[in-house]
Amino acid sequence: MAEKALGRNIDVIRSEGGETRQIVMDALCRIGGLKGREVGNYFGVDYNTVSVSRKRLRKKM
Repeated sequence: MAEKALGRNIDVIRSEGGETRQIVMDALCRIGGLKGREVGNYFGVDYNTVSVSRKRLRKKM
């Protein structure tokens, strides 16, 4: 889903930080209905990293 929408390989999105990864994490929580821990497992990070990333994204908006 994210690959089609962004036109980028999900492995690249996982490996690089930044706004794109924050947007994908937020979308997986909001639209995908996943919990922070599930998103964290998918990206190979702690659930707290997901929470902080989403908070930083909200501040940018």
